[in-house]
Amino acid sequence: MVKIKHEQLKQLIEAAIFASDKPISINRLKQTVLMDFNLSKLSIKHVIDELVLDYQPRGINLLELGSGYRFQTQDSLSEWLG
Repeated sequence: MVKIKHEQLKQLIEAAIFASDKPISINRLKQTVLMDFNLSKLSIKHVIDELVLDYQPRGINLLELGSGYRFQTQDSLSEWLG
């Protein structure tokens, strides 16, 4: 199995969620961009939780939906964004 540093893993997960045209699940991440790494679902979830916290004070949030994770603009900005 290939090794990856924590910061690179975080960037890879962030990029995969951003690039996905629909919400992406942890299972889908494991089967696609993370398939070369021996990562548990729990470890992937911990990285996603870090990203959620990183994005909280920003204009974009990382949200968990029923079908997976996606980025979305903050509701409080909707009056200016249309």
